Amino acid sequence: MNTLLSTELSADTLAALQAHLKTQEAEKDSAVSEDFRLSQLCVHYEDAKGRLSSILRFPEFFNGVSCVNSWYDDRTGRALAQEAIEQSKEMRIAFVSTPAAYRDFLKIQEESDSPIDGDNVFLFEYDRRFHEKYGPHFVFYDYNEPTKLPEQFHHFFDYVLVDPPYLNTNCMSKFAETMRWLAKDVKVVPGKADEILNPCTFITVRNTLVLGDRVARMLRKEMYANLGFTPSGFTPTFESKLSNQFLTYTNFLSNRFGKSTEDYDDSGDEK
Repeated sequence: MNTLLSTELSADTLAALQAHLKTQEAEKDSAVSEDFRLSQLCVHYEDAKGRLSSILRFPEFFNGVSCVNSWYDDRTGRALAQEAIEQSKEMRIAFVSTPAAYRDFLKIQEESDSPIDGDNVFLFEYDRRFHEKYGPHFVFYDYNEPTKLPEQFHHFFDYVLVDPPYLNTNCMSKFAETMRWLAKDVKVVPGKADEILNPCTFITVRNTLVLGDRVARMLRKEMYANLGFTPSGFTPTFESKLSNQFLTYTNFLSNRFGKSTEDYDDSGDEK
């Protein structure tokens, strides 16, 4: 195990992590090891910046693919799914790396007396086993190739929900690129990244268990500079106790999410 990581984690968390790693090693030949988010806990320094640039989010690491639906608790999954339904005028919704929210979207339809047409609602995920569960509504997605997706989805969705699995600028920027590619209404801005006009939500870090607020703020500033989204008052929560703290960034005002009561000053000099 990485020595730096060992010194940063609490004794209880470290023990749990070590036990999980032993289990993963014993099962390395199983299908579970296929998922890149479960294969390793990668922590390293960026070359010139001297800061940690990649860390896997703890809920996904400990829960595993078989428990993927417990990433969000019921409150969070349903809120994200219901917001997607209300913001999407044409019911063209992309759930990107948010399988728990997609699960709750389906639950809401099952419980409704007048379910919506979900033909144009899709889950974009890396783990191909979701195809067995969701069939044609599953789309394989690898953030390392952010726009290698079926052409039919280019500028197709009027609502995109994104929750990157890794807390580093490379991963977040590629998810932002995917969001721009999927979003229906995008405005070309000379000298800057294209601006997304239709409602979208991007979940990112508020604070991390290992890296602390300074690095978390750096990640938020990078995301703000990339997308221009601002934090809402909605804080995602998880069933797992080993969760980092997250924020819900949007490019629209949401009555459900509310306004943020904290000033994160993510815009920096751009304010």
